Amino acid sequence: MNHIMVDLEALGITPECPILTLGAVFFDPNTGNIGEDIYFRVDLQSNFEAGRKPDAGTVEWWFHQSPEAQYALFDKNITCYTLYDALKAFTEFCHKCGMKSGPRIWSNGATFDVVILENAYRTMGLDIPWRYTNVLDVRTIKALARPAIKMLDFEFDGTKHNALSDAKHQAKYVSVMWQTIRSGLKN
Repeated sequence: MNHIMVDLEALGITPECPILTLGAVFFDPNTGNIGEDIYFRVDLQSNFEAGRKPDAGTVEWWFHQSPEAQYALFDKNITCYTLYDALKAFTEFCHKCGMKSGPRIWSNGATFDVVILENAYRTMGLDIPWRYTNVLDVRTIKALARPAIKMLDFEFDGTKHNALSDAKHQAKYVSVMWQTIRSGLKN
């Protein structure tokens, strides 16, 4: 598998906001198969030390999310990495795809998760483990597929605003839309 769906939970919406959790999963949009996943917390202090800045509106937004989603941000049972080590671990995960150009990296929106991750990689002086031409967007494929399938009604499995649950849900969603579009091209 060489497609990765990534999802972040963060304390802001700007490229330099602190990353709280990262969830990612390998998937094959041609079959819908879900592969290996990764999920971890990122130490808040290491974000601040790297100059990452929270957004007051997002901090307030978190107060209105479910207790389950809030708990995952501080759950001591979830591995916690410094920002630098989190990015190194995610790089190792990305390299498992085996492609020279890196994985095809998906996120729900072209201006959030990947942009924040790429900014963090640059801030920490690390190489981004995918090519810019391999960045793909859930919202775009959703807009393309919507006329053919209307709005898909997927039951959400897991906790909303949990990075790994969101990544798995989005991977399943993309796979159905991908297959719908590709089957339409054959007709």
